[in-house]
Amino acid sequence: MASKGVRPVTGNEVTFFDQNGWVLLPGLITPDMCEAMVATGRPRMAEFLGGDQSVSAFEDSTREHMTVSDAQGQGTVTDIKQWVEWRGAVRNARDPAFCAVSLDKQTGSNVRRLLGRDRPVRVYHDILTCKLPDLVSIPTSYHQDGTNFPIDRNALTIWIALVEITPDMGPVQFYSGSQKCGLLGGIPFHSKFDLVEEYPELVDKFPLSPAHHMMPGDATVHHSLTVHGAAANSTDRQRWSFLTSYFPEGTRYTGAPNHDTDGLDLQRGYEIEHPSFALVD
Repeated sequence: MASKGVRPVTGNEVTFFDQNGWVLLPGLITPDMCEAMVATGRPRMAEFLGGDQSVSAFEDSTREHMTVSDAQGQGTVTDIKQWVEWRGAVRNARDPAFCAVSLDKQTGSNVRRLLGRDRPVRVYHDILTCKLPDLVSIPTSYHQDGTNFPIDRNALTIWIALVEITPDMGPVQFYSGSQKCGLLGGIPFHSKFDLVEEYPELVDKFPLSPAHHMMPGDATVHHSLTVHGAAANSTDRQRWSFLTSYFPEGTRYTGAPNHDTDGLDLQRGYEIEHPSFALVD
């Protein structure tokens, strides 16, 4: 898929990513692409948004954790309290507005450069998120992605702001250099979890990145071992973002249970070649 709006990463950006485990990419995609994704996703997620622009009247007590709605066989729409999400716009729906970003050849080239692997990559998962306003959505606790991915290679995630996101809307923040710690711990599903609480020394060893003021099309990229999280959205505006995670071709399945791989008949120890994980060459 030829690029129509994804820019290449620069050498300085690759170097910054190598050192810090994350990087800010201003203007990665065009504002028009952002508008198209929100316009496509908003109707699918409407039942969980509590209104068109504001959810100040949204009754938090009525929100059942992990409430899931089938997105017409094209993924799932879920309220996970951290945000409302549509998971599968690329993997399941193959929606043109989202594939134009996630499956773009320039995106694939960017991921290869950032991962330092000169081979095609695959989409692990894609998630359109709306962090609800007025502190309805809870903060995203600090965690690593890689400890919960059932794959045996390093991965990365591209997180794109689809609207203007101010620091008080809860953009993602990163402990710079924390990817060098390796695996620190997975998210238990039976209790609250925050890596900074388990490893308070992270605060002293690694500087926390700022909460960036991002415009539509700006993005951050983070390594799957970089510790990251986000504050709640304290404004009256919805925080829309889209993320796609990638792993290099040749990655093997570890066999660990995960909703992104369960039911696909993947074989432990074998390369992941299932069509659900689109190849980006």
